[in-house]
Formats: sequence, structure tokens, C-alpha cells
Amino acid sequence: MTPKEMLESVGFKMSQVNFGTTRPEPIDVGKDHFAPRFRDVFIGETFNHHFYVTSHIHGLYRGYRCRLYNAYEKTLMNIFGMGTTAEQAVQDFINHFTANPKVYNCSR
Repeated sequence: MTPKEMLESVGFKMSQVNFGTTRPEPIDVGKDHFAPRFRDVFIGETFNHHFYVTSHIHGLYRGYRCRLYNAYEKTLMNIFGMGTTAEQAVQDFINHFTANPKVYNCSR
């Protein structure tokens, strides 16, 4: 399977070989307000030929008791995967994305 097919198998709609979107999962930001719009995914390559996959939820965020005109676009809940090949990085990402609960901002 190609990395694009692997990401499509977990629900991402890939518009290009290395970029896609899907519906965001519900998240709790406490008293603040966040209206999620979509979750993106991006496959990239580092300067030393390692690969990474990163994904964020994009949405409209405003603080507790703030007016709507104080709202701004924000990205939250990063999920990350990395590897020496694109397939390995995507598989690492899928393991974090499909885990219950999801693995956010995992450290290496």
C-alpha cells in the first residue's frame, strides 16, 4: 500500500500525494470555546531523508466569556508519526491516530 492509500484507509481524503483532510474528532477545551472545522494531515521529508506525518485540528477558538470578535483561527491536538521511510512514518502516525485514546503530541 502507498502512504496515500494507507491514510485513505483510516478516513482521510487525500487531495494530493502528501496532503489530506478529514472530519475532526470532538475535543474538550474546558470553559473556552472551540468550533472544529477539519483535521488535516501532511507527509513531509526532513533534510536527512527521514519522513514525518503531522496532523492538526483547525477551528475557531475563543476564550471563556470572550466576545465572538475576539475569536481566531487555531490549530489544536497534534498527532505525529515519523520513520526512515514514508510508509513507516504513516504506519507510526496511524498507530497514534487509531489508538484509544489517541496519542497527542507524543515525544520521541
